[in-house]
Amino acid sequence: MSPAARRVLRFQRARAPERKAERNEAILDAAEARIQRQPFAEIQMSDLARRVGLVKGTLYLYYPTKEALFLAVMRRVFARFFETAAARVESLAASRAGICQALIESLEAEPALRALVAVLHTALEHNISDREVAAFKHFLLDEVTRLGARIDSRLRWRPGSGARLIVRLHVLVIGLHHVGTPSPAVKRALADESLAIFDIDFGAQLRELLPLFAHSIAEED
Repeated sequence: MSPAARRVLRFQRARAPERKAERNEAILDAAEARIQRQPFAEIQMSDLARRVGLVKGTLYLYYPTKEALFLAVMRRVFARFFETAAARVESLAASRAGICQALIESLEAEPALRALVAVLHTALEHNISDREVAAFKHFLLDEVTRLGARIDSRLRWRPGSGARLIVRLHVLVIGLHHVGTPSPAVKRALADESLAIFDIDFGAQLRELLPLFAHSIAEED
């Protein structure tokens, strides 16, 4: 093999991991875009593969199941959420209202987060290995602990209180997403004004309830 050919081969080998990483990002981008437009149960791996120019078999080399793929998307979206929330917790008023505003604005900055959280426990944490579940849970624990400590510092709360607020936000988002995202049949039924009590506005309810959770935690301390 000539020196020039060896240089080309070394270049191709060096580029391969980069190309694989680029392709993986494209897969995650496509999956994140679809979960914002289509229910998780209706998303097909073959469709995602087509959107990134792959055959379905190649997509399964990156992610062995649909759940594994969307758990990776969930991890990426969570990482951005926690990074944004940490910055906003430091920049907004050191008050319960300011912390709640920081968390809600950070949630709103990630439009895929609601839909992903809504299926995290019912779908994404199924059909994957114990190792993958444990790695995700430890990642989440680290992020919740760090952000919770920032909240504790800003509000002078007892250690661990901020983490409890984040977990309660998580539970609140799951419940509000389900009742605030009705099926087409329910939407038609809610046109009846007598059923208005069941017409839940996700954003309005989140802004009303999260401060109550924060107040409850402050009272516990």
